[in-house]
Amino acid sequence: MVRQKRNLIKLCFQFFKIGWIGFGGGSSLVPIIEKEIVEKNNMINKDEFENSVVIANVTPGALPVQMSIYIGREYAGLLGMILAPLFLTLPGVILSILAFYLLTRNDAELISVLKILTVGVISFVSLLLINYIQKNIKNKKNIFIILLVILLTCLKNIFKLFNIKNIPFIHFSS
Repeated sequence: MVRQKRNLIKLCFQFFKIGWIGFGGGSSLVPIIEKEIVEKNNMINKDEFENSVVIANVTPGALPVQMSIYIGREYAGLLGMILAPLFLTLPGVILSILAFYLLTRNDAELISVLKILTVGVISFVSLLLINYIQKNIKNKKNIFIILLVILLTCLKNIFKLFNIKNIPFIHFSS
């Protein structure tokens, strides 16, 4: 009984930690789950982990949540099967509520900060894309086409960010 209680606490802690690491994660959490649950903590073995991936892929729902259900059952029984997905998703729920609370207050100062942050994020992502294009595409014609597509799909948002009232004459949805 004491061992099962320790297993439950360890299981909940690990999935809560994974939930904070992978806020918005999806399939990118699979290697994190493997590292934390299989490699670092030996909570299940590699075969059981692979079984969790297979079963999660054929059942409805988010992959990491489905995996946490299987892993919770294998490691800590029925209660683990219930608690693991709850603790995995709890950080995302907390952060989503906080984000929506802050974003729906209609605070003019906060909205202007978010606009500035958005420009920074778009600039950073654009630079990453340009860097990727330069490193991986050798044909200058293809580089031009890719940059043109990026510009056309982002133009409407760029107009919005800089408070340009006109709508671009060409706009494609990404």
